Parts: sequence; C-alpha cells; structure tokens
Amino acid sequence: MRSSGARGARAAQTSVLVTAMLSGVTILMGCSGGSDDGLIPSGSLSAVAVSPSGVDRSGSAGATAGGTPALQAQRSGGADPSGSPPAIGTPSAAPALAAPTLPAVRGYTYTRAPAEVVAAFVAMKPAPAGVLGPPTVRSVRKGDDVIGSVAVRALARRHVGDIALETSLVNGMVAGLGGKGYTVRNRTVSGDRVVVATRKDSTILAWYSKGLVLQLVSSAPQEDALAYATAFLAAR
Repeated sequence: MRSSGARGARAAQTSVLVTAMLSGVTILMGCSGGSDDGLIPSGSLSAVAVSPSGVDRSGSAGATAGGTPALQAQRSGGADPSGSPPAIGTPSAAPALAAPTLPAVRGYTYTRAPAEVVAAFVAMKPAPAGVLGPPTVRSVRKGDDVIGSVAVRALARRHVGDIALETSLVNGMVAGLGGKGYTVRNRTVSGDRVVVATRKDSTILAWYSKGLVLQLVSSAPQEDALAYATAFLAAR
C-alpha cells in the first residue's frame, strides 16, 4: 500500500498527463492499426481531422473550400459526379447520444475525476459528430491506489458491429502519440484488442467493448493499467 502522499502525487500527475495529452485533440476515424501484439508503425495513425465547426482541416482531396464534388454539384444544379441519386426530403436526425454508465469492475472503485480532467476529455471532439456520444469520466482506484482516469463513450447503435469503424475509433484515441515519445502497440487482452501507448512516465490504453469506447490515462505502472483493462473486459 502506498502512502497518502504518493497517492496524491500520482493523482496530480495523472491530471497533468490528461490535460496535456488531450489539449486540442480530435478523436479521429480512419486510422490504420498494426498487427496483433506488434508495434504500430510511425505515421500509420492517420485520419481526416474535422474541427468542432465541422470544417475539414486535413486538406484531403474533395474537401475543398467549395465542399465535396457532390455538394458542389447540388449548389450548381448539376449532377452528382459520384453517380449517387439525389437525396429526397430531409432525413430524420439521429437521436442524441447520452453519456453512458461506466460498468462496475470487481476489485476497483470509481470516484469523481478532477474538473480539469473531465474538461479535457469532454473537449475531445469525435469526428464526424454523431458517431460517439459524450464521455463519462471517472478516477479509477484499486483499494487506496490510484490507477488513472478513464473515459467511456457510447458508440451510436447504428454503428455497433461495424468492426472497421470500431477499430478505427480505438486507433483514433491514441493517434499522434507516437510523435510525443510514446511507443504504441496492439495487445490482446481477454480475447480483445487493446491499444497500449507507453513512455517512461505514463501508460495510455484504448479499447472497444460491446458498444463502448474507452480510454485510460495512467501514471501507475503499466501492469496496473493493463490489469484494470483485463478485469474490465473479463467482466463484459
């Protein structure tokens, strides 16, 4: 058991890690992954970055100031060059996603996360909007030991079962960390894939489980962070 001073220092360090890592981050889709239990190559975590206003910041083809070719055609009254039939009427809006309840994990307790940690996770904007809901953020403890801060978001029901998208979302949670000194690997935990990003002072995990996308930021030893993910997945 660690002293109260050590526990407080770890909690404070985790708060600093979360706010520094997540500042200005967008959850990106379309990220490619590595092989199971292997390194994810540097630069492989690429995706289209969409700002909170919905404007494409990637400079990718088709995302010009005039919009996509289809949108340009609609504005000019011409045919959609993609060959897709024009939309008729206004599609009904998808129901708003709520922040999910964080599932209980035996041996672990959840406490209220610091306000700055919650704000950092909330500021992460899924791109495009409507695929992931807002996060539930908690501090994770095992006994008196602080494991880290975890955020869980619900995947829109219409996308559950889309393995490519689920994989993309998990990869997007750690996109760019390779350039911040982290080594990023895929691990298989309880039969599920967990992306593990590590460097000397921290471990960041991301995984998907039955409609939930999770991210754990920890300054605890890597084995402690992985033990929580293992227990979480085993309980599901």
